Amino acid sequence: MKWERAEKMFAHSGLSLTEGQFHQFSTYQEILVETNRRMNLTTITEDAEVWRKHFLDSCLPFQYVEIPKGAAVIDVGTGAGFPGIPMRIAADDAGQPAKAGAFSGIRLPGVANSSALCACKGRIWRKTAGFTGTI
Repeated sequence: MKWERAEKMFAHSGLSLTEGQFHQFSTYQEILVETNRRMNLTTITEDAEVWRKHFLDSCLPFQYVEIPKGAAVIDVGTGAGFPGIPMRIAADDAGQPAKAGAFSGIRLPGVANSSALCACKGRIWRKTAGFTGTI
């Protein structure tokens, strides 16, 4: 995906996309596609479809909900990191990290303040007291 095309795709949906965010999404896409060769994370791996169905769709809640600056949000049952990691990239906030279950112990290169929490559902619910929201 080229920067101009991605920017237009996001703008068409009323969302902004900086060049820095574009590079973070591109890095995430590379990791996703490479990891998908070893694990079945997603059937969507074609470039334009990853951007439209994974990245853009994951960010659409920003059209309707404003997440306060510095909010801590947990993505329960994230699977391949959707929608939590794209939302973290799009939030462009140096505040609290988004938590993503499947990426336990992995820091995503170029994605500021992303971290992982891996636990069964019952344990996660007991640990969500410090989170502003759950997606």
